[in-house]
Order: sequence, then C-alpha cells, then structure tokens
Amino acid sequence: METKTIYQQDFGLWIAETLKNLKEGDYQKVDWEHLIEEVESLGKSDQRKVKSFLRQLLTHLLKRHYLPLPQEFHHWEIEIRNFRI
Repeated sequence: METKTIYQQDFGLWIAETLKNLKEGDYQKVDWEHLIEEVESLGKSDQRKVKSFLRQLLTHLLKRHYLPLPQEFHHWEIEIRNFRI
C-alpha cells in the first residue's frame, strides 16, 4: 500500500511505517509531506492549549475577584491552582 494512502486510511500504521523507515535510514520511503504537516501541527496544538489554559485561568481569576458567590470560591481557587500549574 502506498504511504500517502496509508496516511489517509490508517494513521497508526502510517506512524509505524514512518518510524520504521526513519530508523532504518530509508528516507526515500518517508512520506515527507505528511510528516512535516504533523510536526508543524504539534507546535500549533501546544500553542492552542496554552492559550486555552490562560483564558480559563483569567476567567476564574475574574470570577473569584468580582462575583459575590462564596459557595463557588473554593471551586474557583482549585481551578486557578490547576490552570497555573
């Protein structure tokens, strides 16, 4: 089966084949187009996660500071601690 077809049909198999080819130094068989795409997406995914955590942290900090709901304070403080980590 052609590597690009494997990528579209069975991602796990594509990863295994790509790793095998890289480890063996068989660079002719590496699906470079999709490999580059996947590596680029890793950085973008991490950026999205950081933005999301910062947004949630800010939201909980604002809630804790401005909303007069003492019954929720403990929950928000736990969330604030978790998002800071």
